[in-house]
Amino acid sequence: MGTLVCRIELDKQKGVILTVENGSDKITQTIVMDGTNIQTTVSGSDGASTITQDQNGITIDCKSFVLNAETIECNSSRTTDLTSGEGTTIVGQDVSVSADSGVDVSAMNVKVDGDAETKISGLKLTLSGKNAAEFKAGSIKVNSQGMMDLNGGGMLKIKGAIVNIKNLKNIS
Repeated sequence: MGTLVCRIELDKQKGVILTVENGSDKITQTIVMDGTNIQTTVSGSDGASTITQDQNGITIDCKSFVLNAETIECNSSRTTDLTSGEGTTIVGQDVSVSADSGVDVSAMNVKVDGDAETKISGLKLTLSGKNAAEFKAGSIKVNSQGMMDLNGGGMLKIKGAIVNIKNLKNIS
């Protein structure tokens, strides 16, 4: 790193401007305090990053944002939006998602995998497919504590190497 050029400007209209120029690396660092906000900018041949703070918030514009901490806690009293133009990955030893009123998951394809056990439960469980629905496993058990309805709008087929129907009373 070569010699730095450092400037401090005090102006009653522009505010305070601190500038550090690194000519050998072609990087300029600027802090501007104009009485309404503070803007910190680092610019060079690869681009620029800017942090702007005013009385209502902080905005960070950059190519890459990395946050390293032992603990991170984010709270918002209103909405929280996370948007990615490409992929989004959440990784953790244990990950919990909860909401007071609802959780919506939608995508062209949704995949849920559990390496040991996968449980889905609710007061009322509805599974539907617009064109088809399939259940596949080495063993499938369907249990009902009350009445069970099997309805087919067309033909209903029951097929197995052995079919055992117990307590048969009425077929109509």
